[in-house]
Amino acid sequence: MGTQFQIVLSGEDERALESAASYALDEVQRLDRQMSLYDPQSELSWVNAHAARATAKVEPGLYQVLERARRVQEETDGAFD
Repeated sequence: MGTQFQIVLSGEDERALESAASYALDEVQRLDRQMSLYDPQSELSWVNAHAARATAKVEPGLYQVLERARRVQEETDGAFD
């Protein structure tokens, strides 16, 4: 993902905490596979390589991220692009 992160869990039910941590790590890995700029096989890399030439269909969650990024870029006059 090109960044560091930390998962901090609090509670007394060790099984529930382990399950939550596992779910969170699985989700991070899924997002990394989908949106990594370092992985030429990721969906985002595919979009970057093809969308300028033709319409690119993407998974709805990725579309929401890209649409939000476009709005932030517009709202900040390009400060965040």
